[in-house]
Amino acid sequence: MRKALTLLRGDGFDPLLIEVNTSTEYWQKGASLLHTDPLGERDVALPKTTRVFLVAGTQHGGRAGMKTDRGPCANPRNPHSAGPALRALLIALDEWVTSGREPPPSRVPTLATRTLVGWEGVRFPGLPGFEIAHRGNRLDLFGDWVEPRPDRSRSYRSLVPAIDLDGNETSGIRLPDIAVPLATYTGWNLYAPPYPEGELCDRDGSYLPFAKTAAERQNIGDARRSIEERYPSKSDYIAQVKAAAKELVSARLLLPEDAQRYEQAAQAIDAALFPAP
Repeated sequence: MRKALTLLRGDGFDPLLIEVNTSTEYWQKGASLLHTDPLGERDVALPKTTRVFLVAGTQHGGRAGMKTDRGPCANPRNPHSAGPALRALLIALDEWVTSGREPPPSRVPTLATRTLVGWEGVRFPGLPGFEIAHRGNRLDLFGDWVEPRPDRSRSYRSLVPAIDLDGNETSGIRLPDIAVPLATYTGWNLYAPPYPEGELCDRDGSYLPFAKTAAERQNIGDARRSIEERYPSKSDYIAQVKAAAKELVSARLLLPEDAQRYEQAAQAIDAALFPAP
């Protein structure tokens, strides 16, 4: 999903633009080149009439109600929806045009903060039974426009968001599913046989829940902390979700009604998933 939300000022000139990308756009479509130079060596300043956002841990075309079935992919597919962030940014764009209230600052990974890295710089934790992507799509230059063929010796340098110890992205808009996670969410997946080995699976992301207990994760060789190791109780988890949602509402990156939906979803999770209070 690459969403360019654009409206014009009242005089019909000087367009105002908000560009929103999922993680997939960084791995497959060179989204980092929107805010770096073509060689990926420095961040570039964006026009004052523009904002750019990454919605962390989302896949192209993600939406509410998506399933985690594998389809043609090797890993379960990513169910995380960017919709709540898009709704908030659409309201911010409308206010920018109609009342002059500027939208939130851009939120993207950057070279300056070391949150934007080459594929080789992404170190995923040990994830049992999980296929790892080691590269994204190349963006080769074309040397001959009469007979266009990619020149493999000349490429734009496309970069991807850095990740934390859970394999979740550390930058962009981190909705509660990423800020207070129960799983790892990525913007890439790999094809399963009989499709080409090692190739990125269409525009799908991956999803892998955390183990419930420390004993379970140690037994299966999962390097990520288990749910019992990060949340003392279900009430603690709900409190963290509420705090993360409140922070996003304050930043105008989440609508109050969507914050309530996140809290309701947290309350609806089976208490058996968490340690007893």
